[in-house]
Amino acid sequence: MYKIDMILNTLNYCNSKPIIRYSAAERIAKKTSYISLIISTTLLIIGGVMALIHSQNPFSDYMKITAIIIVISSEAIAIFSLIPEPAVGIFMLFFWKKQALISLHDEIKKDEIYANRLSEYTVHELEYAQYWLNLKISRIESRIKFFLVKKRQYLHCYFFLFL
Repeated sequence: MYKIDMILNTLNYCNSKPIIRYSAAERIAKKTSYISLIISTTLLIIGGVMALIHSQNPFSDYMKITAIIIVISSEAIAIFSLIPEPAVGIFMLFFWKKQALISLHDEIKKDEIYANRLSEYTVHELEYAQYWLNLKISRIESRIKFFLVKKRQYLHCYFFLFL
């Protein structure tokens, strides 16, 4: 008897998501952006609270200037939070070959591990599982095509009704 359930469970475990490995500079840039946004949001909340207090009890000129400086610095920090990640991204473009090679090696290692898990099954069992997977894929594709064709027909009908 074919071990179709075991093969499908093994294949289900083998996901094809690419391995994303961030460099130290990218991690630092991301943390810097997040911290800047947190600081900016905090300062904006402080400025909003000061505005609410000012609407009830007017501040002196010194406090008004302080509130304006807080709000302006909040906006400046928010704008600054947009700079680190693209800057590091542009810098990392110079090392794209090295990054691509590392990514390729990681994906090959992951695929070899998955292939080793499937090596315990015979060729006939794997072909049988492949047959059923292809059959299932073709059925799903036909359902999607049928659904999209019907939706398109309904949209055409609605379009011509409202002309």
